[in-house]
Amino acid sequence: MKCSFFFSLCSLVSTLSFASDIDLRSMQWGIKNTGQVIYRQDDALTQGPVEGKSGVDIASSEISIAKKKDIIVAVIDHGLDKEHPDLVQNLWKKEGPCFADKEGDTSKECSGWNFLDDNENYVDTNGHGTHVSGIIAASLNELGIDGVAASVAKIMPLKVLGDDLEGLTYNKKVLTYYVAKAMNFALDNGASVINMSLGWPKVIHERDIELALSRAYEMNVPVVVASGNNNKSNPVYPCSHRTVICVGAIDNQGLKGSFSNYGLKVDMYAPGEGIVSTYPTVMESRSLRIGGYERKNGSSQAAPFVAGALALYRHEYPQASIGQIKANLYDSSRPLDFSSKYGLLQINKLLENKSTGLIDPVLKNLTEVELRDSGKFLLEIPLDVLGANLSKVVASIETQGHVVDIENSSISLDLQNDKAMLSFKGEVLNDMGDSHIPFTLTLRYENKTREYRGEFVLIKDIERELRNKSLILKNIPRDLVSYFSGDRKLSRLKRVFDKARLDSDEEYFYFDPKRIKEVVDATPLNILSTDGSSFRVIELHVPKAQSVFGVFKVDINGDGKADYMTYSLGKDEGLYFKFFAKDGSPLFGKYSTWSLENNGFDPISVKDRIEQLEMMRISHPVLGQINVPSFAKAWFIPSADNSQDFFSELPNNKKERLYYFNPIVKGDSVEIEIRTLENFDFVTQMSERLNLDIGDEINLIHVYSQTAEDKVNGHLKALYIVEGFLEDQVYKISFKNKTVASVQRLDLKDFSLQNNTVETFEEEVAYFSSLLSRNTMRYFNENNEAKIFDSKDWSDPAFRLYNVLGEKALVESRYYMWLVEGDHMQKLPLDRESSFPGPSFTETFDKLSGMSVLINSSLVVGNRIYMMKEVDGEFIRPIRYSVSIPSNCIVMDVHEFADGMYKSFMCQSGSNVALRWLKLD
Repeated sequence: MKCSFFFSLCSLVSTLSFASDIDLRSMQWGIKNTGQVIYRQDDALTQGPVEGKSGVDIASSEISIAKKKDIIVAVIDHGLDKEHPDLVQNLWKKEGPCFADKEGDTSKECSGWNFLDDNENYVDTNGHGTHVSGIIAASLNELGIDGVAASVAKIMPLKVLGDDLEGLTYNKKVLTYYVAKAMNFALDNGASVINMSLGWPKVIHERDIELALSRAYEMNVPVVVASGNNNKSNPVYPCSHRTVICVGAIDNQGLKGSFSNYGLKVDMYAPGEGIVSTYPTVMESRSLRIGGYERKNGSSQAAPFVAGALALYRHEYPQASIGQIKANLYDSSRPLDFSSKYGLLQINKLLENKSTGLIDPVLKNLTEVELRDSGKFLLEIPLDVLGANLSKVVASIETQGHVVDIENSSISLDLQNDKAMLSFKGEVLNDMGDSHIPFTLTLRYENKTREYRGEFVLIKDIERELRNKSLILKNIPRDLVSYFSGDRKLSRLKRVFDKARLDSDEEYFYFDPKRIKEVVDATPLNILSTDGSSFRVIELHVPKAQSVFGVFKVDINGDGKADYMTYSLGKDEGLYFKFFAKDGSPLFGKYSTWSLENNGFDPISVKDRIEQLEMMRISHPVLGQINVPSFAKAWFIPSADNSQDFFSELPNNKKERLYYFNPIVKGDSVEIEIRTLENFDFVTQMSERLNLDIGDEINLIHVYSQTAEDKVNGHLKALYIVEGFLEDQVYKISFKNKTVASVQRLDLKDFSLQNNTVETFEEEVAYFSSLLSRNTMRYFNENNEAKIFDSKDWSDPAFRLYNVLGEKALVESRYYMWLVEGDHMQKLPLDRESSFPGPSFTETFDKLSGMSVLINSSLVVGNRIYMMKEVDGEFIRPIRYSVSIPSNCIVMDVHEFADGMYKSFMCQSGSNVALRWLKLD
């Protein structure tokens, strides 16, 4: 039975049994593109056809190679389905155990390894590794698919990814620890090519993986990696490493995949959209609906096309150096208009081995160029001479715009060896210009002319500027608040949360192990408080604790001043909240510690570094008028808040509700009773007031941040929705003293902003954005005009509304930060990566006033903090606020003192540490 179409009855019914009798080769447009149609997601429910362009493929369909030897391709990934009929014949095997010196390993044969659990069970529970492996080496059996290098390749499956990764770590070791071990195993066991369709941030790019990559290069083993799928030009590892071959994805028309990363870090491209390949036979084929096979998109699929091509090349030219491999690979590629470097893989030309040498500018490390105090900079670009001896080269550079001036824009070189350096001198003309400088580098040699298009980033050294506002923390031992060891640096200070901004002090807490041993009946913690010119430390005693989850500034006694609330897990497994005055004294005397039964109900969460917590006024018989924590959480109705009549009680389903602390004094102690504002009386009242039908539910959708006026009046406001058959009804409900104070119906067509602060306005409209589609967001400007944000790309969903001022809005999507004013939309790319198997990682963001946001990219790559800001109508990243993080400093928080907004740093200062601040406005 043949089946060569995507959405068909044949495809649907074939998933009922394994597709061992189906020929899917006509779907492999990447190998031979005859104009096949692929389907692309248009929205959440529909896919649209994309007709292919004949001939846009890897030019391999007519190649025939007589096998001389096996070429081992190591696939470092999620593992492999080793029983797959289309792969089983092309799996690598060696006699004896995988590790001869491993105690207890008596295996007679090795066919791969699980480096996470240190055993032979490399089963693929994700499907990613099996899919990648099939592209390289699925058998030439006229069934299923054909692998690019099936005639010569043997797959060595090395598992470094699994379902139990904890962020960037597994079993307390970072991901790259396992990748490095897998690479060394591959090199020790004869791998000729290594494929890694995975990625990681700079923060875990450690010495062991650096050594493994260098070792592969020295052994002439090409390492092929995926570029990533977040549609960005910013670097990600290992794509950014100098030695690897980084591959981006194209579609069946020869255009860049809408998801694929691009730019100077990406060396070349290969097919990566609508790619059909092998899939674990025990897993459901959700897209293709054919058992044992699946259709996927991604640079993860593009990389193995190149890995397979290099397996063929290594088979034909086993003595080729890594330079010759790269020169022939890049020289033989088919030019692509959008590519900053080289083009589309062409296997037929690669195997001709006709390159006369290539000068490859090393642009992957061109991320940050330091700007001197004088406003001048030196742009250095290394050159690698690949594959042959080349001598004379003329290099020229041209920048766009009027932000910088290059003094020596053309350089002539006589190359004497395989490496050289281009050095261009430049000067900044406007420090409020964009710090990202687009350029075109042109190299002319041996009757060749090659252009490389990209950008470099200017960064300022702020060592001197940080000393303008600096505070040495004398008498605080450095090791108590920080950790500095070589390149590793860590703050031991934890931020005191102050959502309500009750005062202008910047505050942190930390622990002193010596004091913890000395204090027997409590756990001491220190509050470090500073106004930017001086600091003080006070010691708080919390109930004996296993862990302190957080310290919060709240106004618990209603006097308008900041108090401290600590939240901890006690040694007895109970949850404890303790309240202190600003001087550290217990706020309510013997009633200052409140306990909560630890039954799985975690009342306070932190989202985007902001506590999800408001304060509600209640009248207490012992403590008087107090403000108690209130919060939204998916939980049940407390029995005290339901009807006591069995026949009228509310269904006690778990759903999002608004809860609060009800402190109950018992002798000299206080126990917290969790209560809900959405009790039986509330539901009854709302049913009558809103004329709800039987079965209608009123559901919480949003809790407002309290304004200053709300705090004074003891008001708590929330949004509720009643979902109707024809339309939804949205209500703003205000609570006071645990009861409903007011109800206002909101009309999405006539939504009023009157009497709303900017803060509450942002939150209100942020909810309404979720009522629209994945990539569109509705918001309202200050003239009460409804606006629609549309990223115009289903793969680029709208995430949040940052701010609105007048006609302008600042919106975050998956790929970009957008400045919107009417129909005029400007965007800047964000550096996040969520597309690889394994961990996700991203830049971090600090919201500032106006149309600006501060971004820390150091966890992903580089050593930079920068600002996105509107300047003279242009949305840019000003040079003035593009700064390098000093090597002796740790990035802290953004804080607003009385004299303006600052970014905080903690820096080594002799035997002490100092808090230092960079002014942001």
